[in-house]
Amino acid sequence: MTLLGVDLPLDFGVDTDRKNTQKHSFVLTGPSIILPDTTYYGEDNKAGQKLLSVYQNRASKILAKTELSKADQKAYLQDTISYDALIAQNVKSQLEWADYVDNYHPRKLSVVAKKLLPFDLISLRKSFYGENLPEDVIVYDPKAIEGFKNYFKEENFSKYIHWAYVRALRRATAYLSEELYTLGNSYHRALVGTTHDSPLKKRAFRLAYFFRAGRCLLWKNLLWRGSKERCCQSCKRDYSGIQRTQGKEHFPCTFYEEESYSEIGCHRNQDGISG
Repeated sequence: MTLLGVDLPLDFGVDTDRKNTQKHSFVLTGPSIILPDTTYYGEDNKAGQKLLSVYQNRASKILAKTELSKADQKAYLQDTISYDALIAQNVKSQLEWADYVDNYHPRKLSVVAKKLLPFDLISLRKSFYGENLPEDVIVYDPKAIEGFKNYFKEENFSKYIHWAYVRALRRATAYLSEELYTLGNSYHRALVGTTHDSPLKKRAFRLAYFFRAGRCLLWKNLLWRGSKERCCQSCKRDYSGIQRTQGKEHFPCTFYEEESYSEIGCHRNQDGISG
């Protein structure tokens, strides 16, 4: 599911090793939370309560656009808030993150993998990055790793499913209609204190640029598997899909599309895109 973009209650990636910049390391951190900091979750924190209200209002309007029943929409939102509160108990605060030196904790992969059971960290790492990785894992947030055992308990599993659904739904609004984009971005506007979204052309430019960078990795992965024709068709389909949802006249992706084709070795002809 992670390969398809489903969120987990932890974040991972490859980053420059902080003690040896000549190499890269596999790193683990805790997941992101809804509110800006763990301190916002206190019962007496009025700013946190206000922001959470904005988030709930935004999420309920987005859920209303789905085929879920009203009862399910309410349950999904309640479970998302509850699961987020659970996560917030087990991640670093902004003050703790400021202690840069204390963010570096090398651990053996086998040791960390046991703490994350029943989740299979070893298979996940292999699926994303292959087998040629060092045995050590750099844990930036040990607190989150220790708390992971609570996230998939029987009483919390349905909450996790609903939390992941709502997060994926909100993320998708950036690629759909203008109405959904505005809804999806309303919480961000509340966080940064602005009343307007970025101009459509600026959003389209950013989307085209970062879309190309991310998708080229997938397309190249298809090439490595010997599927050049499939890779080229995927490239064409992806750009066409974004132009349909965002509006072709507002999506200046031609330059990035051509660059993507060039990077993966595809070329245009009268019949479309081929290898």
